[in-house]
Amino acid sequence: MFKKVGRKPAACTRLLVSASIMSMCSLVASDAAAGNVLDPVEDPEVLRPKAREFDWSGFYVGGTVGYTFGQDDDIGHTNPTGTLVANPGTLTPSGTNFGLRFGWRNWLPLVDRKWVYAFELGYDTGSISDSFVASTHSAEVELENTKSFRLKSGITSVRGNTLYYSTLGYVRGDLDYAVTGFAGGDLIDVSDQSDRDGFLLGLGVEHNLNDRLSLVFEVDYTRISSYTLTDSDGSSTVATPSFSNVRLGLNYNF
Repeated sequence: MFKKVGRKPAACTRLLVSASIMSMCSLVASDAAAGNVLDPVEDPEVLRPKAREFDWSGFYVGGTVGYTFGQDDDIGHTNPTGTLVANPGTLTPSGTNFGLRFGWRNWLPLVDRKWVYAFELGYDTGSISDSFVASTHSAEVELENTKSFRLKSGITSVRGNTLYYSTLGYVRGDLDYAVTGFAGGDLIDVSDQSDRDGFLLGLGVEHNLNDRLSLVFEVDYTRISSYTLTDSDGSSTVATPSFSNVRLGLNYNF
């Protein structure tokens, strides 16, 4: 009356176990995938563009404006026999000046900087003068202009956009000089306008503003070689002009 079922319950049990194992594997795989999604995401490295270095080579032109501080030039009066008969006063010329520059430069590599060297022609003019009137003498001097040839050399900053340099140069100055007076029984009356040779020493800083323009600050000392002025009777005085300059300028680089 009863049908024999056989071993079907055991088969069902195996199916249930297999389904459970597959479900667990699916859950584990889902958790692993979810874990990968939730891992912290690192921001990508931002590469900032490197600052462009200024090209310290080639030709350039520039202009400067500055102020000249004259050094003491003691005036003496020497009679025709060579005897100093008076020291009536001192000339200390000063005033504003304006200059033009034209130059060429190049550079050589250092460890983390550049060594820059340059050749420069300069012309400066302005209102640089001084005078005095004493009880026995009067004197005056005026520097009309100077022409110069300069050698410059220096090193750049690590970034390469600033140059620190020194200057050595030859200077030719156009000077007006006059001394008149009477002392020790002798009359002196000398007047001279002439070009005189000298030299220049200086320090400077140049900072680039963009690819073409750079700002310049300079301090220098100019010494004109001393020379003797003699009048028609043989009375004389010795001129020893020298100047210190502070300049601010702008260069245009080709």
